[in-house]
Order: sequence, then C-alpha cells, then structure tokens
Amino acid sequence: MDWPTFWADAVKILGPATLAAFVTHLSGKRQFEMAKWKLQQGDRVAANKRLFVFAQQLQGRVFPLAENKEAEFVELVEEQYFPALQVDAVHVSEEAAKILVDCEDIYYCSTKPELIQETEDSRKRLFDELFDKAQKLAENARTGANQ
Repeated sequence: MDWPTFWADAVKILGPATLAAFVTHLSGKRQFEMAKWKLQQGDRVAANKRLFVFAQQLQGRVFPLAENKEAEFVELVEEQYFPALQVDAVHVSEEAAKILVDCEDIYYCSTKPELIQETEDSRKRLFDELFDKAQKLAENARTGANQ
C-alpha cells in the first residue's frame, strides 16, 4: 500500500464531505437563529398590541374629568395588567416598562392604603399624572410596534 497516495485519495474524498458538512451546519444554525428572531419579533409585536390596548383603556378610565378613577384603574389593572402585561414587560421599551412599574405601584397603593398616607390632593395629582403616563404609554406602544 502506497501511503502518500492513500492520504491524497483520503483528502480528495473526505475534504469535500467535511466542507459540505460544515457549511450545512452553519446554514442550519443560521436558519435556527432566524426562526428564533422571528418568534421574538412576533412576541414583541403582540406585547406592543396588548400594551396599546391597555394604554387606550387606561386613558379612557383616568382622563381628567372621569369619575371614580381609582376603582376603574384597579379594575383595569386586575383584568389586563396582571394576566398578561406584567409578563410582556420584557418585550417593551425601557420607558414603557418604567411606566408599567409606576402603574403597578399606584395599584398597590390604591388597594393597600396602609402602604402610603396620602392627602386627597396628592391622590388627585397621582391620577392626573397617570393620565399623562397613559398617553406616553400609548405613544410608546404605537412606535414600539413599528420598530
């Protein structure tokens, strides 16, 4: 057996097969990354849609002339924020996530009055600021869904 010929033949046969396997591996990895990215984009878009709906309803329930803002706000948070939006916070922008944390804080202060002692003026100001935050949240969700 001629060893130099053997190794030359082995390289001729195994070289292209190894290269093809490597290219196939890279291609499969790239396809996996693309599929993963598409799923993440879909999750982000769905999260921004839910955020937009929440922000629109929040605006409607706490607008400056609305009555019984606090009860409406607590109901909305219990219906929409805790079931889905709390988890969606990882898919929205940093600014929107901060506003959602503020909403959660206001919810806890509203449902557990022993946590904070407020005057009627500070409570009114809190819910007036909440309307402004709802507007920012809606704008953020609108622009976040387009990115």
